[in-house]
Amino acid sequence: MTMTVSQTAAILDRPTRAIAALIRVVTGAFFLATAVTLATSNAGAPLLDGLLPDTAARNATAVYLAITALALTLRLGVRPAALLLAAYVLTTGPLAAAAPGLPGTLEIARIDIVLLFALLAAGLAEPRPLHRALVAPRRVAPGEGADTPRPDAAEAPASPRRNLFADLWDSDSPTA
Repeated sequence: MTMTVSQTAAILDRPTRAIAALIRVVTGAFFLATAVTLATSNAGAPLLDGLLPDTAARNATAVYLAITALALTLRLGVRPAALLLAAYVLTTGPLAAAAPGLPGTLEIARIDIVLLFALLAAGLAEPRPLHRALVAPRRVAPGEGADTPRPDAAEAPASPRRNLFADLWDSDSPTA
């Protein structure tokens, strides 16, 4: 059974939307704080650590996190922002857990799982925009001087150009 946007919006009543907004804002604030921490200290795992020098990798990751966290918090493209932040969590979580001498790999995994579920909840709670083309039916009526009758479709000659497979489907002999 496929649900329409209005049915989904009806299910997500006001308390549920408030909880989803709270999850979205708290998750965005967490990632924004992570971006600030990455830009000002050596804590955290930069996303582009092996590709760029250390400072450039930290700054690029901080900008990435700040832009996507602000988009999530301010409700500007919640689903793409949640997807990008989930990609960040999925790529840097194992990198941070595999770092030598870093205690608490189980805590890192737990935080990553909670963040992924929060991003999933934020992305799913956002109603999808309704993009439907407004199509008005066109009424066709014969003009004032129209005295020719409407042609009958059964009397129209069959054209082999209309159906590319007419010779295959209409033949009596099976083809090999």
